Amino acid sequence: MSKLIKKTALVGGGVIGGGWAARLVLNGIDVKVFDPSDTAERTLKE
Repeated sequence: MSKLIKKTALVGGGVIGGGWAARLVLNGIDVKVFDPSDTAERTLKE
């Protein structure tokens, strides 16, 4: 049985997490990123 992934969550939005988030979004997957850093949101938007 095969299921397509439609959404996922990532813990950490640094360089590697941000890269994975971008790759997943570009492939049509909804991504939620959790990162305790105060600058994580700004970093991911860059």
